[in-house]
Amino acid sequence: MNKWTKETLASALRLHEQGWSIAKIGRHFNVSRGRASQVLIQAKRPANSLDPFEGLSVRAMNCLRSKDLKNRDEVLAAINNGGIDEIPNLGSVTKIEIRNWLGLPEEIQSHTPTLRVAKIESEKFHDSKELADALLKIANSGQLGNAEKYYLKEAAIHIKAMHSSLIFLEKQQGNHHNNTGGTGKNSRTNPEAKAA
Repeated sequence: MNKWTKETLASALRLHEQGWSIAKIGRHFNVSRGRASQVLIQAKRPANSLDPFEGLSVRAMNCLRSKDLKNRDEVLAAINNGGIDEIPNLGSVTKIEIRNWLGLPEEIQSHTPTLRVAKIESEKFHDSKELADALLKIANSGQLGNAEKYYLKEAAIHIKAMHSSLIFLEKQQGNHHNNTGGTGKNSRTNPEAKAA
């Protein structure tokens, strides 16, 4: 249940007062036990609460307070100017919760265009080390969500490892070629190669 009205909050509180467990209330409203517990805490708060973030989860409130936002107007301004994206540990689910609380649509910026840019950028590089560096730069640009950052960084790490392995193999192949005199036979261990 996304929208908890005063009626549904009162209903949850009544059920709890009648002896229903938090887990049973959660099942009744089709929410987790943790969310049911939060709802009951919210339902027990006085109606005339002075908390400007009334109705938000503790996580959302803490995130907004960490940015020194004090009321709805400041939160709305932070959404409009992109400041909300600078709040650490504020994920897309909490952003949706905050947008719902403000009465805004649940539109969350898609990172697909940025990932598309990463793909286009990757096609410009012929050297895998340059590609890995470019992917890391995009991942650290601050334009991606945590999951996208993680996957780009992982890709860059694997590309760098592959690059190092290829360099190692090229050196080994070069050393092998030098040791065989270009014959493919090792002159150190093959008497026929020494005689040639």
